Amino acid sequence: MIDTEKIFNLHQQHHKSYKIIEDERKSLTDKGFDFDSIINYLFKLEDSEKTFSDFKIPSLNIKILTQNILLLQKCFSKLKPILVLTDSYKNIYDSLYEFIHSRDYLDESIEIKTKDTILTTLLKESDYYQLFPITTLAELEVPKDIINLRDHCDELEKLFKTVKTQYFSQASTSIKQSCKKFLELYESIKHDQTKLNHIVCQKKHQKNDIFLDPTSLISETLTAIENNIMQLKTFLHDLETPIEQTNSLTIIHVDYRSIRMKFESFESALKKQLTPIPTPTPTPTAIPIVNTIPAIPGRVKVAPIIPNKAMMMNKFIISDILAKMPKMP
Repeated sequence: MIDTEKIFNLHQQHHKSYKIIEDERKSLTDKGFDFDSIINYLFKLEDSEKTFSDFKIPSLNIKILTQNILLLQKCFSKLKPILVLTDSYKNIYDSLYEFIHSRDYLDESIEIKTKDTILTTLLKESDYYQLFPITTLAELEVPKDIINLRDHCDELEKLFKTVKTQYFSQASTSIKQSCKKFLELYESIKHDQTKLNHIVCQKKHQKNDIFLDPTSLISETLTAIENNIMQLKTFLHDLETPIEQTNSLTIIHVDYRSIRMKFESFESALKKQLTPIPTPTPTPTAIPIVNTIPAIPGRVKVAPIIPNKAMMMNKFIISDILAKMPKMP
């Protein structure tokens, strides 16, 4: 006699065990994993030739039904750590993908390889990834197998860390080299009177004032150079701490741009040729013309004549009139 109640209860257990595994299908598929391949691999670990699809319809045989429920439960027990590892792998890959494709808008003077170039080089040089082989970021998205999923996670995390380390290290090295050149120029200006005078002359030229006190300009220039040297030395000291995050590189880059702009103003002044400052032309002053004609008794004296435009134009007419006046006996 068939124990319908027992079968019903076993069917309920079977359905629950089946569904809890089936519910993970979307999660694994969305991460790019082959759900059926993973589950069927887990069944093989239990020495079963069955596939997951074989469990869709429960058996009516109590013994087989009981065995299937136990197999499904064992399968899910092995699936749980795999789900954790797939989540971990996906998170690492997403972070790597975001890092590779993010742009830092670094100054053009910073010589550095692209992140993608660094990644490709590391993949080609990696003994681990050449076993598959994997040479691009896209090929890293889904592990080639789940047997060594933990190893895949560890290797991917190690790869990501190395890419960041090399990228940040190259940026730091390039910035340091530039800053050392800045220091060399400042020191050469500081100890070379010819260069210092050239800078001072440039400042006078920019202000278009030949009467500026060169002594105060020299003092002002030397003070600016000393301040820039101090800022550079502090900046280089801070760069000795390895850069580990993009935010840190962004802050360093902002400071570097400020330092470079100050340097470029001095560099430009040294390279620029001086042109003479035009000497201002004095405005001519009108000279009064005094009338030298002797005074005639009984007549009004002629006041000194200050030439204006109208009188200058009639100069000869006035002279002719005065000449015709009667002379004194």
